[in-house]
Amino acid sequence: SLPLSPVTAAHLADGARDATSGRGLTHPVGSWSEQSREALLRLLGAGQNLIGVWETLDQAGLVTQWFPEWQGVRNRPQRNAIHRYTVDRHLVQTCVEAVGLAADVSRPDLLLLACLLHDIGKRAGAHDHSQVGAPIAYRIALRLGLEADEAGLIERLVREHLTLVELATRRDPDDPQTVETLLDAVDHREDVLGLLRALTEADAKAAGPAAWTPWRRRLVDDLVARCRSRLAGEPVRGHGPLTAQERELVTKAHENDEVSVVVAEMDGGQAVTVVAPDRLGLFADVAGLLAAHGLSVRSALIRTVDGVAVDTWSVNAGHNTAEATVLRTGLLRLGDGDVAPLARLARREASWRPGRITDPGGLAPRVIVLPQASSEATVVEVRAVDRPGLLFALGRTLHDLGVDVRSAHVATHAGRAVDVLYLAESGRQPGTAAGDRLSAARTGAVVGALMAAGAWEPPAH
Repeated sequence: SLPLSPVTAAHLADGARDATSGRGLTHPVGSWSEQSREALLRLLGAGQNLIGVWETLDQAGLVTQWFPEWQGVRNRPQRNAIHRYTVDRHLVQTCVEAVGLAADVSRPDLLLLACLLHDIGKRAGAHDHSQVGAPIAYRIALRLGLEADEAGLIERLVREHLTLVELATRRDPDDPQTVETLLDAVDHREDVLGLLRALTEADAKAAGPAAWTPWRRRLVDDLVARCRSRLAGEPVRGHGPLTAQERELVTKAHENDEVSVVVAEMDGGQAVTVVAPDRLGLFADVAGLLAAHGLSVRSALIRTVDGVAVDTWSVNAGHNTAEATVLRTGLLRLGDGDVAPLARLARREASWRPGRITDPGGLAPRVIVLPQASSEATVVEVRAVDRPGLLFALGRTLHDLGVDVRSAHVATHAGRAVDVLYLAESGRQPGTAAGDRLSAARTGAVVGALMAAGAWEPPAH
C-alpha cells in the first residue's frame, strides 16, 4: 500500500536494460523464469494496490520492456462511450476486479493473465480486437514460460472474451443454438466456462457501472447454468430466467387471460414487465405505449413462455415516471383496436431531431441476417439511430407483414439502437404455418421493410 519511488522505478528499468547487455527487452530472448512469472502474478493479484505500482512502472518504461506489445494500447482512448478508462488502464482495472473472482475458478493465474491481455488487440487499424489480440496474447504467454496448452487457453479466452455477454444479452437463451455456440467457444470444458464467466464479469465491471447491471448478471448466469447442465449431461431447462412474481403472472395469464404490468426501480431507471397472452402486434403496442409516455427504452428482453409473453423493458424515465395502471389501461385499449393511446407518440416523433451527425450516412439503418444464430427462427439484427418511435415502427412493420416476434433483445449504445429479433411466421400469410422460419423470399421482404422502418427523414415544412 506504499507509493513506489520514481527513482526506484527508474533503477528497475535501468537494471532490466543492463541485464540484457544494453539490448533491453524490446527484443526478448527466451522465457521468463518461474520466479519472475510468479512475482508478476503476485503483483497482478494485489487488488487495488496494483494500480499505483503499475502506473509508476509504466511511466518508467518498464512495462513496455516486459511486454513490447503494450505500446500499442498504452494511453489509447476507447471507442465505446461505456468505458471510463483508456485501454491500458482498463486492462489493469480488470485485474483488480478479477481478484474477488479468483477463488471461483480452477486457474486464478490464467484468469489474471487473460484479464491483463484481453484487449491487447485494441491497436491502430484493428477491426476485431478479439481476433487480433488472441495470437498476441498467445505469444506473450509463451514468453512468460507457460506451457503451450496453457498459452492456448489464454488465447481462447482473449478471442472469446465478449462471446458470453453478447450471447446472453443479444441471443435467445431458449434457442438450443445459443447454448451450443457458447459451448463451442469454451471447447466444451467446464473449467474454461468458469474462467470465461469470471473474465466477463471483471471486464464489464472495469468498463463501468452501465456494463454490469443486475439484469445483465442474471442473463449471463442463466446462460452459464444452461451450459453447465449440458456439460453434466442433464436436461437443459426450458424458458429463460423467470422470477417468482413472473411465474405467478404467467399462471394468471394462462388461467384468466390476465394482462399484467409491473413497474420496479432498477439500475438508475425503471423495469417495466408486461405479462400477457401473446398476440401478433403486442411487441409494437408495448414499444409504442412506452414511447408515447416519454419512456426511453435502454434495453429489453422479449420472451414467449407457453403462449404467454413475458416482456421486460428497462427504461430511462427522465422527467416521466412509468405507472403500471396507466400502462395496463393503454395496453388493453390498444388490444381492443383503440389507437388513441399512441397519439402522443406521433407528436414526439414529429418534433424529434437526431443529434449532430457529421456523416449523413450515419443515419442510414442496417439490417443484418444472422443465419447461424438459430435453427428454429429467422434472426435479424437492426442497427439504427435511436429515436422515440423506432421500436414501434419496427414492430408495426412486422405486424403488417404477418411476422411474429418470438424473442427480442434490444439495446441502445451511445444513441444507436442494436436490436436482435427472432422472427417466425404467424400463419397469416398464405402457404405458411405459425412458427415456421421465414423463407428466403420472405426474409428479403422483411429486411427491406425493416430498413424502411428504421430510416428517419426530416418532416416536410
